[in-house]
Amino acid sequence: MHRAMRSRRDALRLLALSAGASSGFVRNAAAQADIAPFRQVTIYMSTTPGGSFDLYARLLSRHMGKYLPGNPSIVISHMPGSGGLAMTNRLYNVAAKDGSELGMPERTLPTEPILRTNSLARYEADKFNWIGSMNREVGVLQFWQAKPTTLADVLSGMEYPVGATGATSDASTFYRVINHLLGARLKNIPAYPGAIETLQAMETGELAGTAAVSLATTLKARPDWLSSGKSKILMQMTLERSRHLPDVPCIKELVGNDLDREVIDLILSCQDLGRPLIAPPGAPPARVEALRQAFSRTVRDPEAVAEAQKINLDLDFIEGARAQEMIAKMVATPKRVVDRAREIFAEQEP
Repeated sequence: MHRAMRSRRDALRLLALSAGASSGFVRNAAAQADIAPFRQVTIYMSTTPGGSFDLYARLLSRHMGKYLPGNPSIVISHMPGSGGLAMTNRLYNVAAKDGSELGMPERTLPTEPILRTNSLARYEADKFNWIGSMNREVGVLQFWQAKPTTLADVLSGMEYPVGATGATSDASTFYRVINHLLGARLKNIPAYPGAIETLQAMETGELAGTAAVSLATTLKARPDWLSSGKSKILMQMTLERSRHLPDVPCIKELVGNDLDREVIDLILSCQDLGRPLIAPPGAPPARVEALRQAFSRTVRDPEAVAEAQKINLDLDFIEGARAQEMIAKMVATPKRVVDRAREIFAEQEP
């Protein structure tokens, strides 16, 4: 009797949840019907074609339009330069405010104006409309192993040439922190337009290593490197060890005092926004909500999920509202932590 009653209650609960979900979709559909149709949407990229940023954006472009009013086509436009600032500054100050122009910027977008007193950033990160992030990133410091190199070698003070896509990129930030807090002497060459070109420079011996290429991009662009031992990951630029690299230390484990660990928290919190999608400030709230809803449905779309699995893209996504909260927290970082971080970034470029 009790089992039958419980089954009946469970069935009624599921029916109620289903009805609630259905009414939610009906409300969303009704709300979208009041929004002017999107025509063409452009996603501007701060990176060059071929890397994982590009792959994530193209996945969105193939599936997200069907969830937007008007079923618009979505095109990708690459605008590399200045470690991502060229695209991000343009999106903030020049782009259309109607939701037709979006950006997938460098993860350092939120912290760039916080960390550098002389930053060329011409935006306020929390004023962007954050649509969501497609994954949480695993940043890594990896070295070519033609001449075997260990983490102890890197931290011994020997000088090594390493590459980045610009002086304000993730990697340039990482090198400063590694040099300042761990005593390394990584010589940064911020001259590479994208991840693929950085990997090519490692193959030719121009670079000893890099932190400019994430684990996801390495596995996609050079799937044999790690398994064959051509390249070796020496350290994770993460707040805790990734499940994919349980035996590789993360930088926070190696930093000695509490204040510096808080600096690491600030700098690396951006890694959780691995592939962010943003809209300019000033976009009408209804269109922002339509974009967030479309993003949310896209990353759960069975066809999009199957395609992501087929091309080895991790959809460990974050919703837009949650991303907006994370950015607000970064912007509100205590002054003592910001001051300590700015000591690092006030030094000469490594």
